[in-house]
Amino acid sequence: MNWNHRVFHQKVKCVGEWEDQFSIHEVYYDEFGNPINHTIDVISPRGDSIEDLKWVLDKMKEALEHPILSYENFPNEFNPE
Repeated sequence: MNWNHRVFHQKVKCVGEWEDQFSIHEVYYDEFGNPINHTIDVISPRGDSIEDLKWVLDKMKEALEHPILSYENFPNEFNPE
């Protein structure tokens, strides 16, 4: 199973108002490349070494180059309308 980091959008309630929030999650894909699951919690960068941490941060930055996914309507892409 393949995975990568992806940016998600969701609406969160903050002080009684709904606000946009963007975060990074891991997304898992089937053998055909279709997204089938994602982490529930936000992913934070961490590694066993500085080199590992740099690798993770690079992969997280790559997530910014892909379409944003909708947390509420996964695996659909976020539509700002």
